[in-house]
Amino acid sequence: MTWICTGLVLVVQAGGISSVATASGALGLLELVLMLVYWPMLVFFLVYFLGHRWHSQKYWFDKLCVHQTDLQMKNQAIDSLPHFVINSRKLLERLWCSYEMAIFSKSSNDPSAITFVPMWLPVWTLSALLIDLFGVICIPSAEDLATMLSRHVEAQYGPNSRSTIFLTTFVTWFCPLGSYLLLTVPIILCNLQKIQLHRQMLKQMAEYDLRSARCSLESDRAAIEEQVLDLFDEALEPPLHVAIEAIDESSASNLSYPLVPVIDRETLNEIRPLTSYPSHEEVFDVYHSYVRGPLRDSLLENIGSEIDVSLSLCMITFLPLIFLSLASILGCDGDECTRSAARQGYGSVEQYMMTNTISWVVAQVLCIPTVHPLLLRALKLIIPYAKTKAVQTIMGLLCAVLVHIFVFTCLGIVEALLTVAVTTSCLWSLSGFSIAVLLLLIQSWFLFFRRPRKPDFRSLSR
Repeated sequence: MTWICTGLVLVVQAGGISSVATASGALGLLELVLMLVYWPMLVFFLVYFLGHRWHSQKYWFDKLCVHQTDLQMKNQAIDSLPHFVINSRKLLERLWCSYEMAIFSKSSNDPSAITFVPMWLPVWTLSALLIDLFGVICIPSAEDLATMLSRHVEAQYGPNSRSTIFLTTFVTWFCPLGSYLLLTVPIILCNLQKIQLHRQMLKQMAEYDLRSARCSLESDRAAIEEQVLDLFDEALEPPLHVAIEAIDESSASNLSYPLVPVIDRETLNEIRPLTSYPSHEEVFDVYHSYVRGPLRDSLLENIGSEIDVSLSLCMITFLPLIFLSLASILGCDGDECTRSAARQGYGSVEQYMMTNTISWVVAQVLCIPTVHPLLLRALKLIIPYAKTKAVQTIMGLLCAVLVHIFVFTCLGIVEALLTVAVTTSCLWSLSGFSIAVLLLLIQSWFLFFRRPRKPDFRSLSR
């Protein structure tokens, strides 16, 4: 919101989109970067780290409402907890408490109602965001290299030729690769940790056992396990009801015995071996099978395997580059928009700015976000062959270099084809751009929208 508001203020003050670069003063593009990149990022980090202090303090129900010293009151609170959980529509912001999860699992027929937030998510997102911010800081050095190469191309092929336009545009979009190659080590470490923590989470769910859960007071363990057993014990489920003809009131008044006999827990445990009711171990297995089966499948459906990340999450990790796109569009390459448009062969300022906008949209939606899913897949392939952390890092560096070269090459080609198609009205370039966008869409579908395949946990345990 800060980014959008700042951009609108700049446009209104300048009197139009194409006048922002001229109105920005002597600092030009640098001033726009300060206002549209660093200022919104500063607000983002302030809210991220300090925003929780601006709201009223909240307490978990478990700690606030369950008496911790009076055992009788504590047992009463534990007994009443199911009524609170059953009335909850969705289990979203609760601790991963096995008892609460068991209650909600029993009361809800939808496993997806329980939402899991992986432990790696905030650390990985913030790390990737900081890496991209440092990459954006280093981009001006890459732009100097692109300018030098563009002049060499113009001297070789002449100004405004198709070859010159294609190569200079390609160089402009490809050279920022250098700023990200400087950050390959933290990128690799960040993604290796993500894979490790995600695999650990999936393995823990595959091997889930309520009896191995940690408890602050061991004296509470028996009571909580007993409550979970009651939830999934077939012997305590209400009997089946069969529709029969109702008896008249006079006959009903003569009944002196209850229709459903009430059996206390001690008697039930004594007769359990003589009945077909499951044992305590079998009841535990029923609950464990639910967590290891439908609940784990729901988690995989929502957040995927260790190599799956959503498009929206990947775009968030490249938020500084997204902020930079508006500075690039409004800044007109650090010059007046009319001169920049004429120098690059455009017929009008509107044509120049529209092409630049489309270029950034393609870059931010179809190209740049694919870095992380491609790198995660590459790391998954090399991990079985790299037994030590050092070997994984070295092989990961090579993968990171290749992935970034691939992504920025695709970016440079598609943007160069678009620029040639617009400036020279070349149908071949327009066709090439359309095919390139189609291939990028297919790649994005494969990386972000294809239903994830459930992993084999036998391979995760190696």
